[in-house]
Amino acid sequence: MIKQTRNVVLGIMALFSLMLMLRVVTLAPQALDSLAATCAYPFLLVQESLIKPIVRMTARRASLTEVTAALREYKEENSTLLAENIACKAAQLHAKQMEEALRFAERYSTQDVLVGQVILRHFSQEAHFFLLDVGELRGVCCDS
Repeated sequence: MIKQTRNVVLGIMALFSLMLMLRVVTLAPQALDSLAATCAYPFLLVQESLIKPIVRMTARRASLTEVTAALREYKEENSTLLAENIACKAAQLHAKQMEEALRFAERYSTQDVLVGQVILRHFSQEAHFFLLDVGELRGVCCDS
């Protein structure tokens, strides 16, 4: 019985192959193109379904590389701009301090000026005093 089924299947396949060959030989060129397209269609679908994820992954990898490079550039630019900002603020503060010193010099006579730093100030009801970083060696003495 298996032998008979096998023979029937082989016979059907042979008949189908013979009909297909006759049709291919007797068909017009447009029909041959249509048959080829019909036969190739499943293979093209399989190829597309296999290639699409690979293309997407490659595009994602390329875009990730581009984003990483852009981020690196932006970080460098940010560091440069922060350094410039700090330098500008320092220059602005220095100019403000110099302006105050110039106004002081215009307002008061600076011929006998001794520059020093106040280390400590103390103001209370009992006493008022300053502790300076200059002393008697530079000509400063107590008003006692």
